[in-house]
Amino acid sequence: MKHWAIGLVIGGLVLILTAQVPVKIGTGGSIGSGADKEVAYYNGAGRLLAGAKGLLYTGTASGGSLELFDLATLAAESLTNGALTAGTSWTQTGDMALAADAATYTHSTAVGTLQQASGTLAIAGVASRHYRFAYTVSAVTAGVSCNITTAFALVATNLTLTAGVQNTDFVSAASPGNFVVSCTSTAGAVTLDALSLKEARGGDATVVGSVKASSFMPSGGTKFTASGCTNSATVGGATAGKFTSGTTGACTVTITMNGAVGLTAPNGWHCTASDETTPANLISQSASTTTTATITGTTVTSDVISFSCFGY
Repeated sequence: MKHWAIGLVIGGLVLILTAQVPVKIGTGGSIGSGADKEVAYYNGAGRLLAGAKGLLYTGTASGGSLELFDLATLAAESLTNGALTAGTSWTQTGDMALAADAATYTHSTAVGTLQQASGTLAIAGVASRHYRFAYTVSAVTAGVSCNITTAFALVATNLTLTAGVQNTDFVSAASPGNFVVSCTSTAGAVTLDALSLKEARGGDATVVGSVKASSFMPSGGTKFTASGCTNSATVGGATAGKFTSGTTGACTVTITMNGAVGLTAPNGWHCTASDETTPANLISQSASTTTTATITGTTVTSDVISFSCFGY
């Protein structure tokens, strides 16, 4: 279920969330346990925690932020060689070994890491986004604990080291870099294989009524990419931002929404654009696909062009 109807009364922290069944969360503590926490539950200490369907409130009874995400809808693979074939694209330290197309930690010095450098990732980490790390655990003996470090995660996040296929969900750091799994031990061993790291991409909100805010900022996701006009200095989010033209004369730039990750609109994109440096130069949209938009006009080298796009 990806669509929600949401009512918020922040002052008393009463949230009414409508999915397949209505759920009311107040300040009385957690509602449900285990599989019962499918929609969301409040922990009594200022956080409405994510249920299986993925909804997170962060803050206090007087205010905070609400995030919607659906871990059933994931982006493309972020890791390179998650199968660990021949250990290519990975490095290890300490008690961690790469052999037989797997990463095996065996207690000796009591510490070890498995790492993929940020420049080697198939898709670079995106700041402050929800991720799912999937992996297979085998050959477990007691005494080992492992976590995803703050090199990539917002907080160090423990892995479940029970034999079988496991999923660990976490939020990325403000500036995610290398993806590092760090293990410590008092004894024992564990093998990790079939690694996968993907950003959560789902989480639509359906609001019955008006949405009111002081501003709307399309700043999330992966920064757009732009081709044409020898452009440079791109700044912004997935569907809005600015770039510097490297062309004097006719200039045509194609913008790919959400960069290499991609973002597909049902039909296309409507964009507005302007030349901040030479306002008299008219910049207009000339084409659109479900993933890109093209803007064209006359620029002078070093002109700064800003734009904003909305899918339809």
